[in-house]
Amino acid sequence: MEKLIISFEGGNTHEQIRTAVASIDSELCVNCGICRRSCPTETIFEYQRDICRLCPDCAPKPTMFPEESKRYASKHACSLQCPLGTIPEGYVNMIAQGKFDLAYDLIAELNPLPVICAMICHHPCEADCKRSLLVDEPIAIRALKRFVVENVTPPPLHFEQKYDKKIAVIGGGPAGLTAAADLAAKGYKVKIFEAGSELGGMAKRAIPDFRINKEELTAEVQRLIDAGIEVEYGVTFGKDPSIQDLLEDKYAAVLIAVGASQGCVLPIPGSDAEQVYDALNFMKQINSNMVTRATNEPGRRFKVGEKAVVIGGGSVALDTARSLKRLGLDVKCACLECGCEVPAPEWEIKELNEEGIELIESVSPTRIITDFFTVKGVEFKKVSSIGKDKNGCFNPITVDGTEFVIDCDTVVFATGQKANVRALVEGSGLETDAAERIIFDENTLATSIPNVFVAGDAVEARGSVITAMASGRKAALSIDNLIQGRSLTDRAAPVEPRLAPMHEKIYPAVRLERLNPQPVPRTRYRDTFEQVEGVYDAETAVLEAKRCMKCGYSDVDTENCIGCGVCAKLCPAQAITMTMVKE
Repeated sequence: MEKLIISFEGGNTHEQIRTAVASIDSELCVNCGICRRSCPTETIFEYQRDICRLCPDCAPKPTMFPEESKRYASKHACSLQCPLGTIPEGYVNMIAQGKFDLAYDLIAELNPLPVICAMICHHPCEADCKRSLLVDEPIAIRALKRFVVENVTPPPLHFEQKYDKKIAVIGGGPAGLTAAADLAAKGYKVKIFEAGSELGGMAKRAIPDFRINKEELTAEVQRLIDAGIEVEYGVTFGKDPSIQDLLEDKYAAVLIAVGASQGCVLPIPGSDAEQVYDALNFMKQINSNMVTRATNEPGRRFKVGEKAVVIGGGSVALDTARSLKRLGLDVKCACLECGCEVPAPEWEIKELNEEGIELIESVSPTRIITDFFTVKGVEFKKVSSIGKDKNGCFNPITVDGTEFVIDCDTVVFATGQKANVRALVEGSGLETDAAERIIFDENTLATSIPNVFVAGDAVEARGSVITAMASGRKAALSIDNLIQGRSLTDRAAPVEPRLAPMHEKIYPAVRLERLNPQPVPRTRYRDTFEQVEGVYDAETAVLEAKRCMKCGYSDVDTENCIGCGVCAKLCPAQAITMTMVKE
């Protein structure tokens, strides 16, 4: 037995008798991160293995000398990229072992909305997968997650209230739902105030059906409600109730997570013509079956013609263009950016092209050509560079003499979105900037009103579901810290791993081609909003998961381990054992 002295902030110390220390088998470890997050003394660390890339015949990727690959090893890993802190290597290796239930547990541990992320996450983890960067192609991480959520029934979920504290969440989109789930799991009584008649935010109302299964999303959200989150629908934010009403009603904290529900139409000549729409409102109408190509069809709000131009290069723009294609229109997409600067992920652009939609890059609309109020086309100019104005909005520099016209009868602007916070702000005391955005503390997401926080697209409308969810998690931690009077940090936040020792180095001798789910027949794209992504069968999912090179693992700093054994109890791979300390 050994005696340890544990030091705390403020100078306090505690003597601990250590009878055992934890030991991790690096071969069994799947690097899920549970042990690191659960260790009370933070003495478990992530290690990343170096991958030999010296021999040119090992892989089609360029040769990399040892000193360079060593530096590379600790700076590139799937574990560093998920904004929610999920480490894909953990559940990918559970899939490889055929342990699908455990894979689901690892996915859902830090992610209250796995269905959303399995279908529409832009998977930044794949971009930093070492297999992709050094060997061949990335592990199909999002597709493997999709396989799990489609094939595993979620276990029962229940939020047990521990504190006599109420917290209000304004807005039931991905950010608000994540914050509500985190706070309810911590033991608070949480109530979501939602303006609409259902939760899910823009993920439910503005993303097309061919990208996300709305029935599965509804079931996932209902699971959170059934677990103990209260919801009030049809709320007029800022009026009934106002922020002050909630604070006076003894809510310990209020989180504003209203989402970016307002689209933008560029104020260029002709933008007030008929059949000129903003993408967010337009997609809401498509999802509600309120868009028609007929001349007179009662009950339909939006009418489209034969040819459409979608202006914008982000995911919303591409979703809109692909939706118009399914309505039977000839569609073109045009954006300011070019090449790798185009906001939409590369795989989305590839899917756009596969559906026969052209993306025209480095152009800016100058006017909409009209005949009275009827759209006839859009005039563009070539863009030489893109700057930003004082409010952070794009300010493209165009080239005179490069004008050209695209004929069309329908125009949809997907050039930005913003949160509708005016009603919340009026008379509340919330401070805003010149662009009417709520001013907040970057570290805590606290606003100018005590006990009021902000999250999601109300912070910054980036159009990414996973970053909005991460913002909700950050706000939930800040609210918990405020109520409990402490300053805990997020243990799921990515921390640069350490370089593994030489004997752990990986020598990639076998190339394994990436296996994708069976694709949906392309003919469906012409006239249906059915899902375009296939789902793995079990055998193919296991084979794809086995492509993971297991770059990362956890190890213990035995000098500071107190031998509590928490990590060994929680390890899903049973890679941790407790070794008795000699007397």
